[in-house]
Amino acid sequence: MTNEHFDVLIIGAGLSGIGTAVHISQECPGKRLAILERRQRVGGTWDLFSYPGIRSDSDMFSFGYDFRPWNDLNTLADGQSIRSYISETASEYGVDKLIRFGIETEQAQWCSEQQHWIVSARDLDTGLARHFSCDFLISCTGYYDHKTGYLPDFPGVEQFQGQCIHPQHWPADLTQDECKARLVAMNDDPDVLGVILQRPVPEHINVRSLQSAIHPLKDVEGMNPASIGNIVYNQMALAPCTAAASVEMIRATGMKIEGMEVVVVGHSEIVGKPAAFMLMAEGATVTVCHHMTRSVAAHTRRADVVLVAVGVPGLLTADMVKPGAAVIDIGINQVTDADGSSRIVGDADTGAVADIASWTTPVPGGVGPVTVAMLMRNAAIAFEKQIELGWV
Repeated sequence: MTNEHFDVLIIGAGLSGIGTAVHISQECPGKRLAILERRQRVGGTWDLFSYPGIRSDSDMFSFGYDFRPWNDLNTLADGQSIRSYISETASEYGVDKLIRFGIETEQAQWCSEQQHWIVSARDLDTGLARHFSCDFLISCTGYYDHKTGYLPDFPGVEQFQGQCIHPQHWPADLTQDECKARLVAMNDDPDVLGVILQRPVPEHINVRSLQSAIHPLKDVEGMNPASIGNIVYNQMALAPCTAAASVEMIRATGMKIEGMEVVVVGHSEIVGKPAAFMLMAEGATVTVCHHMTRSVAAHTRRADVVLVAVGVPGLLTADMVKPGAAVIDIGINQVTDADGSSRIVGDADTGAVADIASWTTPVPGGVGPVTVAMLMRNAAIAFEKQIELGWV
């Protein structure tokens, strides 16, 4: 029985496995190191899961490596971008050469007599048994069952006539109609309170079509075109979360919205336009600025409140703000300082603007947490509406 011995053996070539390997190779260069990975590519979770809209649920500037900071503009990155980040890190630091792909670890036992770990594995290509030993064994496998995935008990699933798909095994050829059919099924399911459509979706899928397929009373994000359209008629059931958060933060200042002069910088369908209509519905006079506006400053200088959501760090400067105005900063951007360190900033020059404005929102920690609160509020409202209609 052939046995390979290493000083350190890492199981898993995902985010933590690659990060651990880099640290060990840098700080203990004399140690013999190897990584066992059952899949054929680096990435772990981010290679295993490929369903539409998969992304991080933590900001990548905290989730990423301190020795190779995340430098993409997206704070909550999509799965493919994260996998590429892990793979590029492995290649840049040379630990990709230490990986044994297609090796599934089956058992690990500590041998007190020899004072090391004995690891039994299998080559998935050949089916042959492989044996390793090591002084230090580090498990970086995550908490998933990589073969089957967690499957809760869904009573009545045997009567469901549609296709049941586990997100861990998402078919690459899933069609637009199949996606819509699943959304329609969730609309009809009394056990489903709300639906969130994770973006981005595959290129062959029309995201607006999917948004339209979600029933407005289960659209807890408030992104169904009907939900957004109802804002115009002041008949909102579930409001777009970030836009609603912005309005709530203005209301929290104690300033009277009726008659207020508001300038919205940015006209996205998610924030700018819905926020403008919501504020007009409450009696504010609203001006919307965008990339074709000749002089944004000419508008913002007269505003009682400025909402800025364009993704340009430091766009709103102190000389663009009326003394005593409120500034709601919705932008999220990463900037790199002269020393190479990275930090998150908004669209306003917060330090300078704070000396002029009466109210400013921090980034991070401002609009974001309130947006989550609005999502929870929408879920509660959706539940009440569904009870009234006898759905629940």
